[in-house]
Amino acid sequence: MRWLIYQQASKRFPYLLLIEHEAGKFLSYAVQDKWPGPGKNIFCIPGQELTEDQLPKELELLDSCDIKKLARYGRKLVIILDRKVKKRSWFLTVEKQSRTNQVRLTSKLSGSPRHQQLPTAAVLTFPKPVSGAI
Repeated sequence: MRWLIYQQASKRFPYLLLIEHEAGKFLSYAVQDKWPGPGKNIFCIPGQELTEDQLPKELELLDSCDIKKLARYGRKLVIILDRKVKKRSWFLTVEKQSRTNQVRLTSKLSGSPRHQQLPTAAVLTFPKPVSGAI
C-alpha cells in the first residue's frame, strides 16, 4: 500500500493525495496542504476511487511512502506511514447537509466561510506527538 501526494493546479486545494487501500485501488482527496503541524487539521474533498492505470502522469509527484497500517473505525480512517517523521494521521469523515445540499467549510486562516456543492468533506487530522510512543 502506498501514500502519494501530487501537485495540482487548484489554488484552494493545491495537492492531490492518493491512498492505496487495496492492491491497485486508490482513494483520492484534494487537500489544502501536504502535511500540517502537530494537532492541526486539513480540510479535504474526497474524489473518486482510482486504479493503478488512472494515476496522474501529468502531475508532479511530491511525496511517496509505503503505508505500514491502514484501518477503518467507523468514520475514522487511521494511517501509519513507513517513515521516521510525519507518519501518523487519521481521516475523519464529516457529513453536513443543508436544505440546498451545500457543505460549509470554515477556514481559520481566512476567517470567511467557504461553500462547496459537495455532500461530504473529510478532515485530515494529525495527532500531537506523545513521548515514548512508537
